[in-house]
Amino acid sequence: MKNKEKEKSKNVLSESEAVYSERAIKSFSSFEEANEDDAKAKARLSPEQHLANVTKRIKEMYADELKKPMDKTLKFRND
Repeated sequence: MKNKEKEKSKNVLSESEAVYSERAIKSFSSFEEANEDDAKAKARLSPEQHLANVTKRIKEMYADELKKPMDKTLKFRND
């Protein structure tokens, strides 16, 4: 019997733990309403959160460029 139980446990698939967003889906009757709601939501954010969001977005946009090594030597012109 123990072998059968082991075989059954091997065949059982566990569903992975899911994490869902806390935000609810909203519907709007116009784009203007949606834009106004978006602006109000952004206005409620702190300045620190705005900076964190922008920094995250910049890192996403320039991910490939940020992976490349940078030349950190200073170069002076002789004019």
